[in-house]
Amino acid sequence: MKMKSKRIVAVLLLLLMLSFVLSTSAYVLNPWKVSYGYLTYKWGPNTQVAGTMVRNGWENGANHIDNASILTVGYSSTGLGTLDAEYLISNSRYGTMTTYYNNGIVTSFYGYLNGAKSQLTSNPNVAQSTAIHELMHTFGYAHTTGTSIMSTSRDRTNIYTLQHDDYLGIAVKY
Repeated sequence: MKMKSKRIVAVLLLLLMLSFVLSTSAYVLNPWKVSYGYLTYKWGPNTQVAGTMVRNGWENGANHIDNASILTVGYSSTGLGTLDAEYLISNSRYGTMTTYYNNGIVTSFYGYLNGAKSQLTSNPNVAQSTAIHELMHTFGYAHTTGTSIMSTSRDRTNIYTLQHDDYLGIAVKY
């Protein structure tokens, strides 16, 4: 009977440890954040025309973050940062985000979606997935693994909204 109790305790401890490992978050935080979780952007020279796949990707990504989380993203002609398009034919990148900060608060940013990437310009899900990923860098999130929008190996055609781990990261940071 004593041996059976020890086995039960050992199994329960193992299950507890395993559940902790499986529930750990996949989000990684950068040392900056957006003041009050409120991000404004303006259009760059290559995204002035509405209706392009790149601009739609930025707009849909910004709207998703704004509507699906406590974070706020909005257009302003005097925005904190700029969203634009780049055309890098020989590059494998879908997008880039450069974020500048002072004392842990974002002071400006410049984001690009790669308009030469055929997957991005032919599939609105890929464009939105990339836009959300890049905008989340500005909010202070780094690359992860797994199914988070911050994973560089995610399936951009199927993961084009914030995921469970992304919401956990938002809750911790904001």
